[in-house]
This record gives sequence, structure tokens and C-alpha cells, in this order.
Amino acid sequence: MPIAYCLLPIAYCLLPIAYCLLPIAFCLLPFALKGKTMSLTFYDNLYNQLKCLFAVLTALMT
Repeated sequence: MPIAYCLLPIAYCLLPIAYCLLPIAFCLLPFALKGKTMSLTFYDNLYNQLKCLFAVLTALMT
């Protein structure tokens, strides 16, 4: 448990960076998956899952 307390401030620092990188990741994702045909629903599901994850992380840290 003390380790978790040490990591919490680091998580606070990294959270805004993660928010900034998220849109960039979405822009680069189609290029990374070049050659693979991905449906739009896949992106929607991924986006919703990430949004949910960030909402949970934000809720935990406030």
C-alpha cells in the first residue's frame, strides 16, 4: 500500500499528458493499422473504453 501512495503523485502528473496524447494516438492509429481494414465501430468502442478509463482514473484521483 505505501508503494501505491508513492505512485499516486506520479499518476497525477502523467494524467494531463495522457489526455494530450490521446487525440494524437487516435490520429496515428489508422496509419499504424495501415493495411488492416478496421471498421468504424472498432474505433468507437476503443474510444468509449478509453473515455471510460480516464473518467474512472479522474474520479479516483479527485
